[in-house]
Amino acid sequence: MKKLFAIVLLTLSSFCVFAESYTEWYVQTTGNNLNSGSTPDNTATYTAVNGNWDGAGIYTPTDGSTPANTVTNGSWASIYLDAATVAVYVAQVTNVAAGANGAISLSRVATAGSAPTSSGTGRSIKVGGAWAGPNTNQNPSVTFPWAFMVGTLTNSPSLTACYNFKSAIYSWTNTVTMASSTTVPMRVSGYRTTVRDGVLSTNSGNFAGSSFTLLTISAANVEMTDFAFMNNGNSGNSIGVTISGGGSIYRRIYVSGMRGTGLSMNANSLIEESEFFANNANATADLGGLKLNGAGAISRNCIAQGNSGPGFVIQGGGHIINGISFNNIAEGIDVLAPGVAVPILIQNCDTYSNGKSGIDLKSLIATQGNQIDILNCNFFKNGGMGITNTANTTSMGRIANCTFGSGTQANTFGDVASTVTNAITLINPLSYTSGSLPWVDVANGNFSQSTSSLNRSRGTSLFLQTLYSSPTNTVSFPDAGATQASDTNQAAFTFAQ
Repeated sequence: MKKLFAIVLLTLSSFCVFAESYTEWYVQTTGNNLNSGSTPDNTATYTAVNGNWDGAGIYTPTDGSTPANTVTNGSWASIYLDAATVAVYVAQVTNVAAGANGAISLSRVATAGSAPTSSGTGRSIKVGGAWAGPNTNQNPSVTFPWAFMVGTLTNSPSLTACYNFKSAIYSWTNTVTMASSTTVPMRVSGYRTTVRDGVLSTNSGNFAGSSFTLLTISAANVEMTDFAFMNNGNSGNSIGVTISGGGSIYRRIYVSGMRGTGLSMNANSLIEESEFFANNANATADLGGLKLNGAGAISRNCIAQGNSGPGFVIQGGGHIINGISFNNIAEGIDVLAPGVAVPILIQNCDTYSNGKSGIDLKSLIATQGNQIDILNCNFFKNGGMGITNTANTTSMGRIANCTFGSGTQANTFGDVASTVTNAITLINPLSYTSGSLPWVDVANGNFSQSTSSLNRSRGTSLFLQTLYSSPTNTVSFPDAGATQASDTNQAAFTFAQ
């Protein structure tokens, strides 16, 4: 077990460390995608059209305006062809010449995008103003600025670029790709009034038509917080959000209404305090709320409920810590053959009232070198067994200090299948008295541990509390066996309306 914990701690320490100071960028539906994105205003501070651009770093207006009246050094400018609809090149202002038609000089280092070619006419500039983002009211095919965002767009190398999406419903009809070519960390965050105030920014696909993946993130070193992703059609089984870039942290992410898996995350990233509700509408086997697909993929303090399949899926390796999986049509947690030798950890998790077993170790084969540890978890009222392996394959590992319901709260076909214990060591299983539960008010979604709980399966952070469907008052506890205390001042995370 010490080795497993060492692996988890080592993996967590490999995630990027983000600075506490930021260069702020702004997206709001009332903005303009030709703006520079550098201020929270709907309109740019300065605009000139049909000017002279040298193709490298100097814009000279020809309309008789005086840029020095409103443009200052250190501000940011967007340079584009007169007919453009979204920003193509943003750079920092380094000098503004005095007088009418004063030349605006731009940095050749602090930039994003590709500079337009030189021309004595047909070139425009906007300084300041927020972007509008994807917005079907303007153009349903627009995906800007997701592919435009880079970590290097900062006032100083010591700052982190933070792209702030003001709470609203951003909608689009094509897959959006976030694929920064740089490994410099950046942050993407939702907010309502003040940046990083914890309010979710909502992103939506189609209610009808063929499903598509709303967002594909191949960029590495990303910190994303406070986003909701909802709806991606009414046919097919596309994943809602896919994450392949490593070294990233995703926090307070809500995914709902996807035709296939809600969110799929590959190796070496962490997702926490997030919720996955009513995904896999196509009811495809082994597709569910959250899928971890690689060694070092970690879910912590996440909730998966009401999915038409399993709540959580592990394939290719991963760890689930402090997870709650309940009322899913299939398994609480589905473990599929990773195909490579990886350790798998499921710790401090609750599975309750899922249509099939609490955990199913499908195709997890010992000869592949896989080891699984299931520690300090609760299994109650699942429609199959508490822990099973329907493929009847063998694996290695331990099931330790787990609790099981009895009577009206029993798992339908028993606690642990004999085909599981043939290879996995069962240590100190605990059974509750008939009809009793370890949680305060599970009927109303409150999975806080009751004072009579036999174990304390909680971590040290918040769970996402949405306005729609998540458990209420599900707070955290520090560890097993210590004096327990909850924080009564925890605020709910909410959507913009």
